[in-house]
Amino acid sequence: MFKKIQIQEWLHKGWAREGKSNHIAKFIDRFNLVSNWISMMSCMPDSIEVRTIVIDYFLHVAMVFSLIIHV
Repeated sequence: MFKKIQIQEWLHKGWAREGKSNHIAKFIDRFNLVSNWISMMSCMPDSIEVRTIVIDYFLHVAMVFSLIIHV
């Protein structure tokens, strides 16, 4: 999804105009969806121990993806 965004869309602030860039709008929507899901999953458990495990899991996943992207 990210690779579909053309450089002109970034340079001309395609997300800020009335007729938003379709690729940037989809990217923003997906980012917001995933962010909200992670927030919800982190806040749902009643005990702090389980919340810690959930947050630790998402941080681990983020680190793995970061390593994959930079290889």
